[in-house]
Amino acid sequence: KNIVSRKKLKIDENDQLLEEISATVEYPTCVLCEFPKEFLKLPEEFIIICMKVKQKFIPVYTEDNLLSNVFIGVKNGFSEHLENVKQGFERVLIARLEDIKYYYEEDKKTIFSSRTQQLKHIVYNAKLDSFYYDKVLRIRQLSELLNEQLNLQLDKELISITTSLIKNDLTTKIVYEYPELQGIAGRIYCSEYCKETNLPLEIAMCCEQHYLPKSYEDKIPQDKLSILISLSNKLSDIIDISMVEGLPTGSSDIFGIKKLADGIIKISKELKFDLDLETIIKFYLSHPITRTSLQGKEVRWDFPLLVEAIKKFFVQRYESILLQEGYKIDEIRAVLWNFNGEIYKKWLVISTIKIFRQKPEFIKFIQLYKRVKNILTQAKNRNFVLSDEVDINLLSLPEEKELFEKSSELKQKVEKYYIDGKIEEIVNLLLEFKPVVDRFFDKVLVFTSEENVAANRVKLLNSVLKIFNIIGQLEYIQL
Repeated sequence: KNIVSRKKLKIDENDQLLEEISATVEYPTCVLCEFPKEFLKLPEEFIIICMKVKQKFIPVYTEDNLLSNVFIGVKNGFSEHLENVKQGFERVLIARLEDIKYYYEEDKKTIFSSRTQQLKHIVYNAKLDSFYYDKVLRIRQLSELLNEQLNLQLDKELISITTSLIKNDLTTKIVYEYPELQGIAGRIYCSEYCKETNLPLEIAMCCEQHYLPKSYEDKIPQDKLSILISLSNKLSDIIDISMVEGLPTGSSDIFGIKKLADGIIKISKELKFDLDLETIIKFYLSHPITRTSLQGKEVRWDFPLLVEAIKKFFVQRYESILLQEGYKIDEIRAVLWNFNGEIYKKWLVISTIKIFRQKPEFIKFIQLYKRVKNILTQAKNRNFVLSDEVDINLLSLPEEKELFEKSSELKQKVEKYYIDGKIEEIVNLLLEFKPVVDRFFDKVLVFTSEENVAANRVKLLNSVLKIFNIIGQLEYIQL
């Protein structure tokens, strides 16, 4: 800090590097060094990664926020023989930059689009008997499906071109030497290719941004194309790993699957997306590319079990996120009980319940729900069939006729409001419906001696409960 300004150091961007240095250097002495300006013609990110990863050097910037040819090395020890130390640091970095220059020039000799075929020789997952070329095709298929489901209205050819390029940097010399540049190198090389071929630059941005967000705290991609490919890439990884490795159940997560799920949740929540996990998984597994083999033997999976495992995994990740955001565990369990990827819709519901919970009528509302639930539990124990196929000819009392008519009207309104995301309106409708249910319980004996009538009343109450369950299984709520 005594050598150059904090602004020029970009200390906030170098926090991790500074922590690593402080952990390994007991008596730090900073040495201001330089490298030839001709290396500034290389992509800035290549130079910075070279400094940070290999040597733990600190880059310095100009007043115009441009990378300079000045850098800071850190010596462990007192301020002695600094000139020799400076020359040593400079010699090491220049050698590294010469390598970077060589990799960069060699990589540019190959047309970026032609690298797609080279992906046939890079293994994605040995247990899946899958190469990255296969992976790209799976991502493309899934992207086309999500483009329709999420109504992103992206051109199909644009999706095809983009997915054929997003992993091509894996074949470059620079990424082989510096894996940290994966995605970044793709953007840089693809940008040059897009300019030469008049392709949209958003394709190049997608090469880097489809890895975002890398955690729930990270930023999401900036454009629709990157958002689509990011979701497809992450969902593809999760399904692939779940087929042959299994999903993480404890703290261990060697494949980083938890962060992938968190990224999907982050994108969906911020952009108001709801996914249909069951349809996505079924589509993904039906594609011929996912015919898998393990050590020469065909792998068979139980589709329902696989779907439930992935759903459960997403519920666990979403539950963890909602807990961190201050929602109560009973609210979360009530809302996520039948989760199939409706990330935004479930967030709307739990947010509404949290607000509604502060109102005095909330307790009576939950008590009413639990009363209906308790009656149905008794009916189940008495071996009644819990369906909602009510026989209107068996409705004789005014209160049960009223409950049937009002509940039929209520169901249509609630389902429409749920599709439109009008959760507060649903709660208000259910509150208005409460007196109708109260009159039914006051005047109607459910378990009458006439077995067919009793069974019909059980079905009527079950149809009422299903309307409430559209927003959640409220028996989880603790009063």
